[in-house]
Amino acid sequence: MKKWNLHQVSHYLLIAGILFWLSGFFLDNWIRHWFFPSSWGSVVVFYILPPIGLVTLILSFFTKKVWQAALSIAFILSFFITMFVGYFLFGP
Repeated sequence: MKKWNLHQVSHYLLIAGILFWLSGFFLDNWIRHWFFPSSWGSVVVFYILPPIGLVTLILSFFTKKVWQAALSIAFILSFFITMFVGYFLFGP
């Protein structure tokens, strides 16, 4: 059985979180469809990214990586960041 250290696990979680966040953008038709609870973008920003962000935030405290902590806080606040970007790019 392979041993995993915290550094590897946190990197894999960050990469998975980034891929999930990008899939929310590219697999939905329009960013305004995210208000429907069954759309993929809504599921990603409400149910998948905040727990990934919380776990990576805890792991970043153990590994003492500031950039990982900043990215994990962005995962936790992904809904607000995404809505701001959508509002800024596409208007109200």
